[in-house]
Amino acid sequence: MLDYINYYYDLYPININIRDNKYMFYVDCEKYYFVPYDRSIEELDELIKLNKKNYHIYNIIWVIHRIILVKLF
Repeated sequence: MLDYINYYYDLYPININIRDNKYMFYVDCEKYYFVPYDRSIEELDELIKLNKKNYHIYNIIWVIHRIILVKLF
């Protein structure tokens, strides 16, 4: 998982806490929390559309992280 986080997200955490297949770590005092997605593809598509729209509209006011799809296997 560390290789994916480094490559796809350009993040380099020192320690990753893993609990119940969820990954939590800090980089530059920012907390990151990664969870596996286990819903339908249709719902995922809607989330990505919403994320892209909000990222372009609201990222000036708030920090909105983009969803990055990664297939782990």
